[in-house]
Amino acid sequence: MLIQPYSPESEQAALAIVLGSPSHSADLLSQMHVGMFYNPANRLIFEGFTGMIRDEVPIELLACTEYFSNRGILEKVGCASALTELYGQFATPAHFSHYSAILSDRWKQREIIAICQETSTIASGSLEGQSVDEHIAAFTERVLALSLDRQQHKERTFKELCDKAIDDFNEAIKNEGRINGTSTGFSQLDNYTGGHVAGQLWVIGGGTSDGKSAMDQQITLHKASKGIQVATYSFEMPDMEVVGRFFAMDTGIDAQKFKRGFQSREEMGICIRSHGILRNLPITIRDVSGMKLSPLIADIRTLATRGVKHFSIDYAQLVEGDGSTANREAEIAKVSRTLKATAKQLNVSINLLSQLNDDGKLRESRALGFDADVVITLSTPTTQKRDGKTITEERDETKRNCFIGKNRNGKRNVLIPMSFDGSTFTFREIKSQTS
Repeated sequence: MLIQPYSPESEQAALAIVLGSPSHSADLLSQMHVGMFYNPANRLIFEGFTGMIRDEVPIELLACTEYFSNRGILEKVGCASALTELYGQFATPAHFSHYSAILSDRWKQREIIAICQETSTIASGSLEGQSVDEHIAAFTERVLALSLDRQQHKERTFKELCDKAIDDFNEAIKNEGRINGTSTGFSQLDNYTGGHVAGQLWVIGGGTSDGKSAMDQQITLHKASKGIQVATYSFEMPDMEVVGRFFAMDTGIDAQKFKRGFQSREEMGICIRSHGILRNLPITIRDVSGMKLSPLIADIRTLATRGVKHFSIDYAQLVEGDGSTANREAEIAKVSRTLKATAKQLNVSINLLSQLNDDGKLRESRALGFDADVVITLSTPTTQKRDGKTITEERDETKRNCFIGKNRNGKRNVLIPMSFDGSTFTFREIKSQTS
């Protein structure tokens, strides 16, 4: 039988510090969880301590003995003598982080062992209706979840949240005029939305050829130029086509010339200078046609552990679900819901692109709008042309309307007119206007 890794000394020391530090017990307990304790008696003591905090009972020796006795767990942890022995241990709060780190490491080791055993069992037996890739993605996600910094997600009291809020307010006063998040490269869009804030999901919608991919790629390129690690998942365009667009945006040279050939040495020189800049940008491109949701989330987690802070998915309707439902609207809803939860958990921002239906609304699922923090839709303005009795509408391909339909932390129903250069896939804001 495999011996499970655990540290009895660290388990006892961590609990002793909690018991001996009643004024700090709630904070200390919030930095641990029951899975970190392997010994059954120590698990019960931890659960008893957390119950006392919940019931507003001070964690002191006599109060603990009475509380444990009333709930029938005193004998299970070794009677009152066990608590007395725990209280008598020499352990100070200054050493708590050392012991809690050991407990966290041992718990992760046990989890990895359990995951590997399950993987071995499934690999040598039935796949239970799932593909090999789906099993790999599921196990990868579980392993990567262990690498998340638990301190990032620890619960904070309302008092701590209020203190954090006032600090943020003071910081905003010092940095008047600056946005809260990272810039999109569009000043008016930043002013209305505050930029991309960690934990947010943005949905950028557009009809065919309205430029949703181009806008997202321009945002990606801008962030990377500022040193922010970014990743884009292209479900439709080959990776080399995305790179070609980046060259066109950076050089201002017609994208078609990158395929047909340059007409002058000067253009080639501009391209070479651009290459020296672009090749060093912190951009990851995933060419992922046909990737399902579970592997996508697993890969996002992997890149987040490597420092990627902003992700783009182009586009929602091409992300395949896990096959649990034949309803495509429900599948798209799961995609947006999962991506929103992932952005919040990993403390990153995500752009999710979406097609629009014939009515100009997000296609296949209203959940895209419900889950998103910001919803932007792009459209091409039209002009009417009269030829006798016949009236036709023509698209103005040099212009785009950028409409902020949802903005969780700012003004919504805002129209930002933009110019659009289709030869270089480049947007530029014209002026601010509300509708």
